[in-house]
Amino acid sequence: MHTLVHLVLPEEPGPEHIRDGCYHPPGAGADALTLCAASVDQVFEIAAHRFTHHPSLVVWSIDADRLSRPVVMRPLADRPAEVRPHLQGAIELSAVVDRRHIVRRAGRWRWET
Repeated sequence: MHTLVHLVLPEEPGPEHIRDGCYHPPGAGADALTLCAASVDQVFEIAAHRFTHHPSLVVWSIDADRLSRPVVMRPLADRPAEVRPHLQGAIELSAVVDRRHIVRRAGRWRWET
């Protein structure tokens, strides 16, 4: 199993984000690329950089072998030297194999215990 990691706000996915057994990230069209992490180690770095105003997040572990859409490696828009996996289109909920929470405490992200 090749695992990807995706960060989701705790209030998502709401009913407006779920269609046909898939999670459609807010603002993402059918061909949009959704940022993922290649490892759990990258979770905190992405959270610190992209979710600065949120106190908690949900970490989805995704079995890439269960996805019907391609995973593509692309540079980050704001850091082109860094390459991360992106999912094309929506995320199939059947591919999400685990969900864990992280919280920000004293300015740092940590696994919720």
